[in-house]
Amino acid sequence: MVLCHSFVYLIYHTFFVFEDRHPTDVFENCPDPIVKWVAPHQTSTTVTWDTIQVENDDYNIVLRTEIPGSRFYVGTEKVSVLAIGPSNHRAWCNFTVTVQVDNEQPVITGCPSTIRRVASEGSTSVEVTWIEPTVSDNSGSVYWESKPAEPGSPFSVGTSDLTYVASDGFGNKATCSFQIVISGRLLCSI
Repeated sequence: MVLCHSFVYLIYHTFFVFEDRHPTDVFENCPDPIVKWVAPHQTSTTVTWDTIQVENDDYNIVLRTEIPGSRFYVGTEKVSVLAIGPSNHRAWCNFTVTVQVDNEQPVITGCPSTIRRVASEGSTSVEVTWIEPTVSDNSGSVYWESKPAEPGSPFSVGTSDLTYVASDGFGNKATCSFQIVISGRLLCSI
């Protein structure tokens, strides 16, 4: 007689299923990419953004790789915020912070071309007007380092070279140059 035993093994496993949710379904204000410039002669800057919050009370923020007001160095860094909700659903808010050294010149638009005028008989100068150029810069910080005479100023017979010089806070410069040419009338006697 043969006696056989059979065994039944039951194995129980617990599986966790994580489902990612789209950030706009969970977060109120996940930022777009942020670009900042370091101050002259610096390698880092403080970067701020609105505090990221969840709009769904079922989710809790459990991880922030950086917080507003953190210091970032030149380069690009990914910032992540993780919120976990019911049934372990995860939602990520990811954006990049790029810190750059500004090496772009300001942009001058509307630089006048050569202006020619003729002085009236017996006069040695003419008041000349023009529309001044405008300047912009990618850093947002730009100023006129030097400007020539103001529009409406008198110019003597001859050629005058005028130059506008724009500079940003990083020492990048751009120039706009033009000439004002004043011709005189000859007095003729008969």
